[in-house]
Amino acid sequence: MPTIDRLADELQAAADVRVAESPPAPNVVDAVRRGTRRRLRNRVAVATGVVAFAAAGLAAARVVAPSTVREPRRVEVASGVRQIGRMTVPRAAHAATLLDDGTVLLSGGFSGDTEIYYDSAEVFDPATRTFLPAAPMATARTGHAGVLLDDGTVLVAGGWGGDFLSSAELYDPATRTFAATGSMAVARDGFTATKLRDGRVLVVGGFRESYETFNRSAEIYDPETGEFTSTGSLARARASHTATLLRDGRVAVAGGLGPGGVLRSIEVYDPATGTFTAGGRLTVARQKHGAVLLDRGRVLIVGGADIDDAFGRRRSAEVYDQATGVARKAGGMRFARFKLPAPVNLPARGEVLVAGGADVPEVYEERSRSFVRVEGEHPGAHSFATATLLDDGSVLIAGGYDDEVTATDGAWLFTP
Repeated sequence: MPTIDRLADELQAAADVRVAESPPAPNVVDAVRRGTRRRLRNRVAVATGVVAFAAAGLAAARVVAPSTVREPRRVEVASGVRQIGRMTVPRAAHAATLLDDGTVLLSGGFSGDTEIYYDSAEVFDPATRTFLPAAPMATARTGHAGVLLDDGTVLVAGGWGGDFLSSAELYDPATRTFAATGSMAVARDGFTATKLRDGRVLVVGGFRESYETFNRSAEIYDPETGEFTSTGSLARARASHTATLLRDGRVAVAGGLGPGGVLRSIEVYDPATGTFTAGGRLTVARQKHGAVLLDRGRVLIVGGADIDDAFGRRRSAEVYDQATGVARKAGGMRFARFKLPAPVNLPARGEVLVAGGADVPEVYEERSRSFVRVEGEHPGAHSFATATLLDDGSVLIAGGYDDEVTATDGAWLFTP
């Protein structure tokens, strides 16, 4: 006999609503360009109560109004999230970086329908819960990386700003200004940037000349020289993947989109040799998913999508053991999610916050390998929001865009 929890999960899965839209763009830029047309089409779909699925072979499906979606009968509530203020501008696909003084740098991003890419930046002060403008970046960019370096500065690199970007710059918290640093060897969007244990930054994969061309290459940024140098290459070119620093100092690169479709493969980078080796396989192929290192040294991987993008959003999760190279299924999330920020490990609680990709956050309990809904919502912060762990253990959730590709300036605080 199925358990009550299993039945509850099945009821939730049956109630999932997939958003009406054209076959989704594989990137932020195409989504922006199609935003106005999608908005009109969505309004027609809601008015008629019918979603016309554009993917071949899929029949039309009835739209379920949010108020009619039944929650699982047994819904536990953990902690809470509430809105605390607004950024200076609406942002999605921006970068958020915790600084040494406990404030958060938010840089770049895009505004929504209007193809406006920001060079602006701002700083969130948790003490006053206010956003203060910083000096602009040298280059407007979205989908870029922001990595805190050991000297307290922030490396901002790559992304899109009307073209694919290879440029990089450094933010100095003391002056709240940006200055140019060395450029990457190739342009990258949809890539990962991971600080290694020696303070250097590993840059992996991404799109390069179009959203149908992918990088196999990887580079290392050295803060001592301010330059990028090439390192070993991936076996499979990929973008929209995840990269997780492991306890032993290696980096697990998982999933993503490549020339042959969505990937299940995992590759592990070893800084000692500068090479990638095969690291196993995910239980399912994923792109635009999230990953985080758990307290016991394994990697939690959540959500994402299959080749159908928004039509293929996933509720599933899995835990990857780098020691064995094996990934095993974990309990399913309450909500299907993709285009979400990296989940946030809450070490003091043995939990992981999963926010973005849906209106309602949830937490993963490592002991029970299950997900619990969080009280409250962050409406509008569906896609490409950021989630940043603050020094007091709370989490800042900022920006993102909704199903009509409208970015929000909203900011929310998750309090354990």
